[in-house]
Amino acid sequence: MLVVHTIEVTPFSQNARVLFDPSCSAALIVDPGGDLDRIFEVVDALKPTHLDVLLTHAHLDHAGGTAQCLEMAMSRVHQLPRLLAHRDPILRSMLQQQAKHYNLPIAEYQNVPTPDVMFDGGEEFSIATFAAKVLFTPGHAPDHISIYLTPDKTVLYDENGRSRETTQPIVLAGDALFQGSIGRTDLPGGSLPLLIRSIREQLLTLPPKTVVLCGHGPNTTIGFESQHNPFLQD
Repeated sequence: MLVVHTIEVTPFSQNARVLFDPSCSAALIVDPGGDLDRIFEVVDALKPTHLDVLLTHAHLDHAGGTAQCLEMAMSRVHQLPRLLAHRDPILRSMLQQQAKHYNLPIAEYQNVPTPDVMFDGGEEFSIATFAAKVLFTPGHAPDHISIYLTPDKTVLYDENGRSRETTQPIVLAGDALFQGSIGRTDLPGGSLPLLIRSIREQLLTLPPKTVVLCGHGPNTTIGFESQHNPFLQD
């Protein structure tokens, strides 16, 4: 069983997540954009013995708290936490410039450290005892990845602590695909044609009942978006 907690963080209402495998007490923090005290309330309640951090991409709202998150993680577990992300370093080195763009206090943001594990896309790796596959989904951001998992059962907790169970696959889609929408492509490195191609080739090819865990807003499914998302209709 995989347990997924969603925590809405930052003024951008970004969905940070904590994935937890009770069978081995391992956790993964996904996209720690900020509000780390709220994220670590969940972590501390779970009491993991192993803790890593993963970025779907390094836009400010998803990666702004990464450096501090790694420091806080080190105080919780004995094994050194790892950072997992795409190989492209450009956005990771521009956190302060991104903060300036949004008129946020530059001094509160640190660039993202060099990842311990770097992906190009297509890799298979393990999140605790669960097999995961990296899908390279650029277009919203040049370093954007999505993560596909097939647990036997997943318990999904929303921002308000309500839970639902699913036996369907799940995909951490970051800001590539939303319920009824797609990620913006007007930021540096964005490309609408590339994003549409990424979604069609990497996401819509997943099983229709796959649950999409979006970077903003509610969850959805691949089948629903394939049929109803206005950006994906021919």
